[in-house]
Amino acid sequence: MKKALFLVALMAVGTASFAQKSALTKAKTLIQEASMDSRNIKYDKLEEAWTLLQGCMQDPVTSVLGDTYSNAARVQTFYMSKMLNERAANNGQMDMDKFFDNQMQIVDLYSKANKWDNTPNAKGKFVLKDEERQKNHNFYQQVAGGPRSNLIIAASNLVNSDPNRCLKFLDQFFGTFDDPLFAEASSAALDSAKLDAYYIQATAMKANAKTAEDTTALIPVLEKSMKSANYGVMACSDLMTIYKSRGQMDKWMQICDEGMAMDPTQKFFPKVKLEQLVNNKKYDEAMKLCDLLNERFPDDDYALYTKGVINFTQEKYADAVTIFKQAAEVTGTNAEAWSSAGTCTWKIAMDNRAKVDVCTKYINEAIGYFKKAEELAPDQPRLWGYFLYQAYTSLKKPAEAAKYKQYKDM
Repeated sequence: MKKALFLVALMAVGTASFAQKSALTKAKTLIQEASMDSRNIKYDKLEEAWTLLQGCMQDPVTSVLGDTYSNAARVQTFYMSKMLNERAANNGQMDMDKFFDNQMQIVDLYSKANKWDNTPNAKGKFVLKDEERQKNHNFYQQVAGGPRSNLIIAASNLVNSDPNRCLKFLDQFFGTFDDPLFAEASSAALDSAKLDAYYIQATAMKANAKTAEDTTALIPVLEKSMKSANYGVMACSDLMTIYKSRGQMDKWMQICDEGMAMDPTQKFFPKVKLEQLVNNKKYDEAMKLCDLLNERFPDDDYALYTKGVINFTQEKYADAVTIFKQAAEVTGTNAEAWSSAGTCTWKIAMDNRAKVDVCTKYINEAIGYFKKAEELAPDQPRLWGYFLYQAYTSLKKPAEAAKYKQYKDM
């Protein structure tokens, strides 16, 4: 009796196994019938095949067969082609969410097909011969290559609108680098894309960050993305913001230096470093950086103006006047530089109040600089109004002073 029951159980298992393999065979037949005419794909048959294959992917027997997943992937590639054709017919319009989900499925399905093709069965044997498995591997890799690249494009599109979904695409993209399907498919372009992907990941994580721990988690991701040719500069800037908010100015300075070395054409890093050095009264370092900035960006007056400020702060007024005049001449429009040259000259005049002739000479010189500032920025009397009133008053020229009397309390 027990033997009879055992035979019945075996027959039941065998019947179930046969049913699922039969479903897989039927799905393959439907795919073949659907695609006989490439200009007239029968999508109703593909839908039927897809339904069958979803069952096969859940069954213990057929869920461990590469054939199941490769055929499921094939169905999805037909859907991909349909969406691309519809986009071409609709002036580039398409449901991008649907398309990107399709790309994710294709990569996932071909990865699973490759995995089960190369996984021996319970008896330690492969279902396919070595040459068949290699042929399949090469085909899967080729067809899944495009969708794999589209994973990062999907993430880029979603990073601001749906950070969580963006991160799902990135997880899959990063996973492909350890996937045996893509082991020998590395390239400079993919390695570059991976570095870009780290910055996209950091941006999505930043959007979700709510705690200090969340912000801390950004740091290693941003450090990886510093090597990105496209986003490295932005990664440095983001890291500097984090370190500054944490009061870690040593790390801030380190990243700033790395940003300067990364892209010598960027003004941002040397300028903010210069500001930090001046604020910390590290004038020797600041002066050297001013010279570097002026060398790199001779058409930018920022470094010269800052150099003038440093000299003014150190009460080297004559040197400051010379430098402010140089800064003013770089663009010809820097009213602030002329005003500063006037302020320095006024300081020299006041230091020589006991020498009337010398003092008068420098006051007149200062007036000339303030008048240049007025000419360039007539709507900014803070740069020249009070100073001209004070200068003309000191020279006992009431008529000229009266023109600027309205600014005497500025």
